Amino acid sequence: MAVLSRSLILVSLLSIMALCSSSTVAFVEDEEDRDFDGTPSLTHEKSDDSLCGIGSVCTPIGSCALLQDLMEQSCLISEKLGALTCGYRGNEVLVCCPQGSSNNPFTYHHISSQASSSSQKKIACGQPLFNNIKQGGNGGLGSHPWVARVGYINAKTGRMTYPCCGSIISDRTVLTAAHCALAKADNYQLASVRVGEYEGKGDPDCTKSFCAHPVQDIAVSHVIVHPGFERKIFKHDVALLILNIPMNFSVAALPICLLENSNVPLVGRRASLVGWGKTPGQTATPSREQLLELPIVPLDQCNKIYSQVIPVTQNQMCVGGEARKDACSGFGGAPLILLDHYSRSRYYQVGIASFGSNKCGTQGVPSVYSSVHRYAEWIRNNMV
Repeated sequence: MAVLSRSLILVSLLSIMALCSSSTVAFVEDEEDRDFDGTPSLTHEKSDDSLCGIGSVCTPIGSCALLQDLMEQSCLISEKLGALTCGYRGNEVLVCCPQGSSNNPFTYHHISSQASSSSQKKIACGQPLFNNIKQGGNGGLGSHPWVARVGYINAKTGRMTYPCCGSIISDRTVLTAAHCALAKADNYQLASVRVGEYEGKGDPDCTKSFCAHPVQDIAVSHVIVHPGFERKIFKHDVALLILNIPMNFSVAALPICLLENSNVPLVGRRASLVGWGKTPGQTATPSREQLLELPIVPLDQCNKIYSQVIPVTQNQMCVGGEARKDACSGFGGAPLILLDHYSRSRYYQVGIASFGSNKCGTQGVPSVYSSVHRYAEWIRNNMV
């Protein structure tokens, strides 16, 4: 696979645009290109945005409008197309495409209005204020400010516990799993949502350079559960927690975008699960928010494991299955998120943690999540 240097990628494409009307353009290779090995092996997904350099993104060739136009006009010599190849997804070729030139299948979901503010300040979803999204957002205070903790109170003792998670989708709505919203335990009842927390041992959370606002504990006004929810088989395991009052958005509390487009290819990608549950080998829930990078795998893998007891449908997705790396108890309702790999500018929630095996962290045993795009319309019509 020939690879253009970072500067040559954009320069070559722009040159093609300029010369297309008068001639067929060939690429000029530099010394680095000549020394690069020929053809990569085909894997389920093999891509590398770092090969593309600044200003471009590794994307399916069919999603790069600029290259599509050039090929339709016979302006791009087919054998030279390999110079822009950055990987493969199955049999689909991935190419370096200038940002802004791709047909981004991610659907921009919403801009939340901070209703409690007299200025009606608009807040864009899926964009952390503090953590540099270009550097991967690999955790840390403010890197994933959309995660909420679902609080239950003991009616006798007043003790609060947080057995589930959720995600902020507006200043009065938290998305979670229905089995969490309707959870029943002796003397415990759903009470509130906690937002803005990263490290549970202190309040406010601080880094060496700044402190976030104190956490917000906001009472739940009412719950909207998907009408098709069936507790025993986790069918339509989706619910909305409507808060009594709007939360205040901050560096540690912001809304996540929701994936609405069913055409975004997810299988084969790695997504991030963020929450406060236990992972394999942990006997107690850590005080700090955890982030797990997990593979999205074909639904058939979950069907083989669970279908004899619980049917797995197209409304769900199959995630994980790697040894000693999985979500165990406490992650119910937590958001599975994915960086928009076309623009690399915002995060989208693609799944809601639903259920898994009691053998979590076992090789080849993935977990089941509700697929957000299958419920996006219902969520949008019921959120506040």
